[in-house]
Amino acid sequence: MCYSEGLQVSRGDNTWYFFYDRSHNTESASWAKQTASKGAWKSQGEKSIYGLANRIGSKTSLDFIEETSEGRKIEWVMEQYHQANSK
Repeated sequence: MCYSEGLQVSRGDNTWYFFYDRSHNTESASWAKQTASKGAWKSQGEKSIYGLANRIGSKTSLDFIEETSEGRKIEWVMEQYHQANSK
């Protein structure tokens, strides 16, 4: 994940926000296979977001799977929001 030091925000309630520019990544990249140091983020699906009658973006929910022999699911959830037509 690419993010700038100045673009991470904590609400103080164990909720963090990270903002990054996807334009540096290839469109064919599989966002369901994002890895971290001790596991990976597994996509739980994408939901379209509409404003009036137009699709304005989407939300993808991901669960963190710990890298163990059991592949234990941890209580971490990430939600990615994508703006439609943002190239």
